[in-house]
Amino acid sequence: MDPRADRIRQFFRGDRAVSHVIGFALLLGLVLMGSILVLVLGMGMLDSIEADSEAEITYAAVDSTEHGIQTTLETGQSQSVSADDYVAGGQVELVWFGDDPYTNESVTLPNLGALEYEVEGKKIVHQSGGTWEVSDSHHRTTTPPDIGYENGGIQVRFTEISREGTSSSGSTVSVNESSEYPELIGETERTAVDDNEYTNMSFTITSGYHELWYDYLHSEFDPDNDDDIEVESDGNEVTVTIENAYELETRGNFVVTDITLPEGNGLNVGEGETLPVEVEVENKGEEIASTDLNFTVDSEEHRSERITLEPDETETLEFSIDTDEYGMTAEESYEFEIDTEDHVVSEEFTVRYPHTYFEIHNIELDPADIDEGDAPSSDADWYPINLTIENRGIEDGNQSIGLEMDWEGDEGEVDVDPHVAIDQEESGLDIHRNFKETGETTIWINGSSILAGDYTVRFSTANDTREDYLSLEEGGMDPSDGSVTVDADKVTMSVMGTEASRVWSGAECNSGNCWKGWIPITSSVLVDGAEKYQWKDQNGENIVSENLNTKHYWDHTWSYTWDIPSGEEQQVTVEATTWECNDWEQVGTTPASGGGTWADLECAELGDDDITVNPAEAGDESNLVILEDGDEIKNVDQPGADQMSVGEILGDKIDEETGELQLTNNLSKNQVVFLAEVTHENADWDDVDPDDPGDPNFNDVIILLETENEIPDTLGKEVIRGADSGNSEFSEPEIADPGDPPREAVNDGTIDVRSGHVVIS
Repeated sequence: MDPRADRIRQFFRGDRAVSHVIGFALLLGLVLMGSILVLVLGMGMLDSIEADSEAEITYAAVDSTEHGIQTTLETGQSQSVSADDYVAGGQVELVWFGDDPYTNESVTLPNLGALEYEVEGKKIVHQSGGTWEVSDSHHRTTTPPDIGYENGGIQVRFTEISREGTSSSGSTVSVNESSEYPELIGETERTAVDDNEYTNMSFTITSGYHELWYDYLHSEFDPDNDDDIEVESDGNEVTVTIENAYELETRGNFVVTDITLPEGNGLNVGEGETLPVEVEVENKGEEIASTDLNFTVDSEEHRSERITLEPDETETLEFSIDTDEYGMTAEESYEFEIDTEDHVVSEEFTVRYPHTYFEIHNIELDPADIDEGDAPSSDADWYPINLTIENRGIEDGNQSIGLEMDWEGDEGEVDVDPHVAIDQEESGLDIHRNFKETGETTIWINGSSILAGDYTVRFSTANDTREDYLSLEEGGMDPSDGSVTVDADKVTMSVMGTEASRVWSGAECNSGNCWKGWIPITSSVLVDGAEKYQWKDQNGENIVSENLNTKHYWDHTWSYTWDIPSGEEQQVTVEATTWECNDWEQVGTTPASGGGTWADLECAELGDDDITVNPAEAGDESNLVILEDGDEIKNVDQPGADQMSVGEILGDKIDEETGELQLTNNLSKNQVVFLAEVTHENADWDDVDPDDPGDPNFNDVIILLETENEIPDTLGKEVIRGADSGNSEFSEPEIADPGDPPREAVNDGTIDVRSGHVVIS
């Protein structure tokens, strides 16, 4: 046997006790090494699992907070959130402007606030609805803010976050009900766009996260491909400018364009009567639209009407205000209002007395501004009394003045009745007043038929009575009305000339042919206020309704002569009327003083009557003046359009030096002159301007009255003066210009600007 083999076998067999110990040690070492390896590997896996779990919790907290804030803003209900890390600061300025960016409307949100979360070496930032994940090398937007394009438009929605107190176990987010900014933004936008018509807007975000905002906004708006949008960064500010953010256009715009009331009365209505009101409304907008037109009377709804109009279409609506229905009384003012929703018009109207209502405002005894030379005659002691009378009724009309004079002496000492009483119907003191007209009437009293002494003088109208005290040495009254009292055996009245024309080519006619129309005039004699006599020609033939004012006969003398029975008196005056012309025809030419030629036109067919002067009818005496010897002619040299003046027509009957009438060389008083103005309504001799060739000039009809014996001193031209010397003042509706049609912001989804504010506590 080989000895080496034995040694070997012995090694493996003979020493077994030693080999057991070594084997266990080896086995134990192997087990320990495996356990350590398992422990090391397991601890790494546990760390990874724990890290993943924390990240999931953080992201879940971010998601929960985002959702909680959004839900709170939408519903107003508080929500639970996890928001331990609050960062104050940051602001937004919203600006609306037009062509000039320095003229603008703006709102600043002072504190955006933010929430921060740490996870896996990164930072999660939530500000104003947006969430970003930020690391040392990059950042990305995980939830975009509510700023950008949506549904074809742009939304700009900011959310402020505030913090109250601290909490480690959880937080609650709720709406800040006291924040003024959500409403302020809406009001500012409306002012900027609707009132100022600004079409551009911008917003500037100042934030420690400005890089996050810039990258997001630049990517979202892509200003490189949109000429109307700019996104700029400057320091910690990011500005987005949006031009033409708003399109301005008018929609339906209902404007009151006219208010029509009864002609002549304006904003006035009689007590117990109805005021009709017509309202014209126009749609000045650019589209067909409807509106409610509301008509209110003294703040009480009267009627509402729904109207629909096309652009530029008008509609007239009729309303009526029943004064009895509203209990309206005379001399009180009320208001009606028309509201179209786009335009409001209000007018004040006054309820007046029905019919005529003559009120005597004042009695002025012996007024200082009355010239004694204006008295009816110079051979009696005349006392002038001025009455100021207003028509406060709704209608134009006439009333007579009544007079009573109560003697204050002892009636037992006199043999005659000292009481003077003339009622309205018998007085002949008939005056005319237009609605709201106030004027003076002068009455002269002499001593021919009443006692000297002290009197209570009482004047009355149908509606009013007023009295005063008067002391008379002599007294008397002449109640005639714009006429002459004559008692001669023979009376002759002659038309000395007519002068009234209408020109169509300028008053001067400096060159060429100019058109001049002879205005038709008719006239007649009135005796005792009723009986009319027509003028006669040279052959003694009546010329009934003949036109006196023609090229061939304007300076022809027409006359009328009659006898008055012995012992009788007659009141004599004239009437005259101008007429419209239906058919003009040329009858010749006349050289014009300006160098041209007048083409003379006469009226071949009379139309409607135009202006009538008739002193027998109250109120018309204002267009007629009666002048005696020695009276001044104001307009001696006052021609117009190649007309003859009063001085030229009367010729040698006017003193060239004084301009006064020179009728009979003062040897007797048997002539007077009537001057009628029939081309100018309500003319007053006192208003004649010697330096103005225009109307009134009282040269239209000039008539001479001549009697065989003297005319009595009861000449009535000044018994009642100025019956139409007052003035009427009443207003018609004046609609204020509503200005340019109101415009509205037509977003059409273009832009939506708003804000919210939440508080985390």
